[in-house]
Amino acid sequence: MRQFSLQDLFPAYQPNELEPQYVGLLQLCAQINVPFPIERTKVRGHWWRMLHKIGHFAVKPDWYLQYARYLNDELIPTHGRAYFAGGTLNGLPNSITIPNIKVYEGSADTLPDVGLYKDPTLGGREAYMWALDVAQMTGWSVPGDASDADILHSRRHHRHNMAEWALDVPGGMLRPHDARNRPRFSLPYPYPATHAQLGANSVLIQAMGTRSATKKQRIEWEKWVAARWPEADLAERADNAKYKVPRTTPTARP
Repeated sequence: MRQFSLQDLFPAYQPNELEPQYVGLLQLCAQINVPFPIERTKVRGHWWRMLHKIGHFAVKPDWYLQYARYLNDELIPTHGRAYFAGGTLNGLPNSITIPNIKVYEGSADTLPDVGLYKDPTLGGREAYMWALDVAQMTGWSVPGDASDADILHSRRHHRHNMAEWALDVPGGMLRPHDARNRPRFSLPYPYPATHAQLGANSVLIQAMGTRSATKKQRIEWEKWVAARWPEADLAERADNAKYKVPRTTPTARP
């Protein structure tokens, strides 16, 4: 198992620049089983920006994250552990050990995605509310420029959406769960090898929502999906998944 250093996890910062929130983010990711995003710039690496990005993963159900990792190589995490000696970071006199954590390094827009035209699962606005809730729960002071008036104005709607997925950060539910009125979900093709199988998964996921696409929109979406994941690419993914072999070729892009 890899041993992560502070430089591995926070390459934009010197140890004396890191506040306790940064270790808190690592501990949070380990607790709720979502990957920690490595950011290489201080703008993207500020703890609030990272917490918001973590929220994009936290609001998705586990089956969605597993499927997103299957379809997107850049989301495949590296597993390891972290140890920080006491006094290494400001405000943390005692040593910290995080025995098991997943990390990934991607661009700013590397977020969980399974190629849906209409994604009925929780999204960016709920991720923002999730991050606010976590900051309040932990007593972290959110930067003044982090306020999004548009999201806050419609917070009741986003709270309703979160409740539909049994996501309640103040109540201790930091990840979505199958709601009582929704049966436990599973994909018919966890490792789709063809466009037909990929499409069958998408139809079932999108059926959770109420929005539908027009025929023209569906045709354009199908062309985009076919270009993003050619059947040869899907067949290789399915074969490698069968034998648990890591892929060495990049995700195809249109």
